[in-house]
Amino acid sequence: MRHTITRQANADTAPGTVRYEWRQRAGWSALSVEANGTATPLAPGSEAEFITEHYWGYTRQRDGGTVEYHVTHPRWRTWPMKSAVVQGDLAELYGAALGDVLQRPPDSAFLAEGSAIAVHMPERLKL
Repeated sequence: MRHTITRQANADTAPGTVRYEWRQRAGWSALSVEANGTATPLAPGSEAEFITEHYWGYTRQRDGGTVEYHVTHPRWRTWPMKSAVVQGDLAELYGAALGDVLQRPPDSAFLAEGSAIAVHMPERLKL
């Protein structure tokens, strides 16, 4: 994996282009966004709030069980996008059905500023 970020001097100014890449058998795949404007707080009820404000994760275990873990972080500001592009063989990674959908241009995109996070000790779910 690798990434590049074009940074601006002002923290509120969009960082420019952000690119995240990962290597697959078919070569490099990438997600690239070009942010625009000024960072804004999450709007209550917005798509960005729905996506970023999730504080629980779940992971399947080798024995078939599941663990739940709590993640904490401050609310992130977001920038709107000037452009967003996904490139590569996503069917290899996600399967044909989802890979084909992911080859379309995104219906929406935003860039969250991110921060340090805390991942708390997982607990095995009892089903």
